[in-house]
Amino acid sequence: MMKTISTTEARKNLSELVYEVQRTGSTVGIMRHGKLEAYLSPAPTWNEELSDTTNMVTMGGAFDFLHEEPDRYTDADLIERYA
Repeated sequence: MMKTISTTEARKNLSELVYEVQRTGSTVGIMRHGKLEAYLSPAPTWNEELSDTTNMVTMGGAFDFLHEEPDRYTDADLIERYA
């Protein structure tokens, strides 16, 4: 179960929260008025060779299908479409 905290608690303890997320690799949900508004997650490795948009999409799992179908797409296809 993901840990959740209020925005007030997050604001008061941001430094400790960042340390906890970095140390444990877990994600913390931040709630406002009882509704989940944001996540604090560990930062993945940023690939400087890709555009910011491609890095963000990759972090979101948009390219996960490539692990299941690696022979279907060439590097050139992916660079042309996403980089």
